[in-house]
Amino acid sequence: MSQLTQQIEGTARSRILREFILNSAVYPVFDGIRAISVDGISAYLLEIPHYFIFVAAAIQAWYLGKRPSRSWIQQALGNLIAPTLYTLLDISLEGFTRFWQTPYHTIYWVFSLGMAFLYACDGLLPRWRRAILLLINLWRVLLFPTLYAVSELSTELSPNWGDLRTYLLGNSAHFFILLAALLFGLLLGVREIERDHYMQTLRQIARSLKQVSEWSLDSDLLAQSLKDQQVLEQHRVLRAVLFMDIRNFTRWSDSKSPETVVNMLNQFYELAEQIIVQGGGSKPHFIGDEVMTWFPTPAQAVETARVLNQRANQALGKFDLATGMGIHWGEVVEGLMGSSNTRNFNILGDTVNTTSRLVSAAQPGEVLLSEALVAALDVPPPLGGSREIQAKGKERPLQVYVIREA
Repeated sequence: MSQLTQQIEGTARSRILREFILNSAVYPVFDGIRAISVDGISAYLLEIPHYFIFVAAAIQAWYLGKRPSRSWIQQALGNLIAPTLYTLLDISLEGFTRFWQTPYHTIYWVFSLGMAFLYACDGLLPRWRRAILLLINLWRVLLFPTLYAVSELSTELSPNWGDLRTYLLGNSAHFFILLAALLFGLLLGVREIERDHYMQTLRQIARSLKQVSEWSLDSDLLAQSLKDQQVLEQHRVLRAVLFMDIRNFTRWSDSKSPETVVNMLNQFYELAEQIIVQGGGSKPHFIGDEVMTWFPTPAQAVETARVLNQRANQALGKFDLATGMGIHWGEVVEGLMGSSNTRNFNILGDTVNTTSRLVSAAQPGEVLLSEALVAALDVPPPLGGSREIQAKGKERPLQVYVIREA
């Protein structure tokens, strides 16, 4: 997952924490409050199972929060991780019979099974998501009156839950607590629905903006700019600039339909961008039949150029076309450039102009390297000779070297 995607979807750490607070640890927290209010905090801290239940909740939260795109059945079964682990650990200490004689353990399982069912419905019935979110929040808050009632009952719950039903519905004060909890759950559910709708809208907008922004900016650069906008400001840096264009493109395109020309160019652009990005180059600029990009190091530029030259000429061979390429190393001004309303991340300087002169002098299938670039390489590639070219705007001829293909 890229840095930008993490910022849109949330980091694994934030998702796990949210899952722990809002779901996995809901019962342990409610039960802990109940136990502390009845027995006191000292007695609560001395009971080992109370630690087990939070550890089990943390494991469940890690599973559910680490990867948000789990299937509905994984989400449902994931909600049973904590009660299963806690049951196994507690039974090993107290025994099977004693464990199930405690009503709070039954309530834990009923609550967890209910959450598993609701999360399964959320995955299976996306159109009913709002109603399901409401039910999830109502189910959560029902823990409060249920545990409160059980803590006050002097006898254990009967299998048909008759004691609990009589307690909650047979007394006006208890009934008030039940209705107040349901109202609170309803309000939480409405707020959760609004938050979910808001987040879904934000994610959709963010994804669209991300896609549009990545048409002109590298995803890593875009992610860095969200943390520090200064990375997009103009600054002087050393870059290996690469230009490539299609030889005799104008003459070839004159005899072809616009659809054929656009089709060929789109294939050419797609191939060039794939190879350049894999080679560590900046997001390429496409101007007609010309491709321009730049690299942090000369070695990256040369290695990418060799791959690009071979594969681009193979692809263009079926159209009886070939590319020419030039690479130069030097200082450029890099950053956002343009008007107040229209800007592009670009480079400017004599290095860019010189590279443009190199590509103009390249023969079909040739990759020309400037003298400055070859000098900056630790290990020069196999060279097929050198020559001088007269570049426009330059008083002296430029020494260039041709990469020899294996």
